[in-house]
Order: sequence, then C-alpha cells, then structure tokens
Amino acid sequence: MQVALDSLQHTVLYAVTDPEMSFIYQSIPDLVALVYVEPSTLDDCLARNNSNYLDLKLEGGFATDWQRPGRHGCAKRPGYEEGIPIWKIMGWGWWEGPVHPLGRIWSVAPEDWGHFKHNNGNTYVGYSVEDRCRLTAFVPHAEREHRGLTLAKRADYFTETQSYAWPGLLPKIIDKMPADAKGNKFEIVATAGGKLDGELGVRNLGQFPRDQWLKEVAKSKFMVSHSQSADIH
Repeated sequence: MQVALDSLQHTVLYAVTDPEMSFIYQSIPDLVALVYVEPSTLDDCLARNNSNYLDLKLEGGFATDWQRPGRHGCAKRPGYEEGIPIWKIMGWGWWEGPVHPLGRIWSVAPEDWGHFKHNNGNTYVGYSVEDRCRLTAFVPHAEREHRGLTLAKRADYFTETQSYAWPGLLPKIIDKMPADAKGNKFEIVATAGGKLDGELGVRNLGQFPRDQWLKEVAKSKFMVSHSQSADIH
C-alpha cells in the first residue's frame, strides 16, 4: 500500500502510539484524509479518556501528558470534539474478521477474504513485494534448485494434527514430481521456526534474515502458501 500511496503522491506520516497519532492529527486535522491503525491501537484510541489515559499501554516513549488537563482522548466523542472522527479511521488487520466498530467497510485487509468467504470479507487492498524482490538477483529458472518452498513461519503447520490443507498433499507432490535433468530428486523445503524432522517429507532450512530468505526464494522453482481447510493459494 505504501508503494501505491507514493505513486499517487500522497504524504504518509507514521505514529507508534495512539497519543502520538492524536498529536499529529490535531496538529494538521484538515490535511489528514485517513488514518490506518492496527486493531489494538484502534481499541486504545476508542477507549482513551480522562480517567484511563495513564493506564493504557504505551510504546515508543511518547509523552502521555501533552494534552491539556481534562482533554485526554484520541477518537472524537461528545465532549472531545477535537478527536479523530471514527469515520476517518481505518482498522488494518490481516484476518477475515472485522476489526472496526463500523464494520467490514472500515476494516482493511491485504488478503481478499471476500473471495474465499463468499463475499463476507473486509475491504481488500492487496499488497505487492515487487520492489523488494527487485533487490534480489534474478536466478534463471533453469538454474534454480529442483525444489519448491513453503511460505510458513511455524513448524507445527506441518503436523498431521493441524487443520491445514497440507496434510496428505505435500507427500503426494513430492512423490509425483520427477527428477530433474541432472537426476536431482525433487524436494520441498521450509524456512519455519521450531524443530521440523521431516514431517510430511519437508526439509526445514530454518529461519533467515530477510535478505537471505529472499535468496532462498529466488533459488526455488515455486512457492506454496499455507491455508486452512481446503483453500490453497
């Protein structure tokens, strides 16, 4: 989304906490078109008032007492008209459930959950990793290792007890794929955290820093993303 906003010549300001977000908004309210926040930050913003502003968790060291006495808050409400109107706030979450009190239209997600959930999804904005991928040297397909890579951060995604679509699927893929022209047997690798001892026939490379992980992706012929039930993407 940052790339899209930059291409449209929008200015983006970042805040770590909801008081910091309020400070920016109240400094230039007429210039702020939309505010995107994570669910926990939105909850704190909606809850913040004169009685609890010192109790709500803060990160980043932003001062809690910059507002005038008796004027502590974040979201606009009766008696606190200088707050951010709730219709200007968009809840940002990765999952299918709404994260905003105004519902799914104000709940933004990078995944198209409406497609998977029969149009019962949040506002879909999508995402792209093209700029980051351009920083990694391209590996011609013929020079890539004879393998696929799973997009999974946890080793327990590969256990038969998990309700993901992989159990029963990955061993069949590995078994059906022929060797390459050099005789190398096909394999599927993971870069998951935690111990993984060949579950479902997958070899775990372990976790990597981002730049090294992108190189591992570039060396693979395809990527499989994990998903619940029978949804594969």
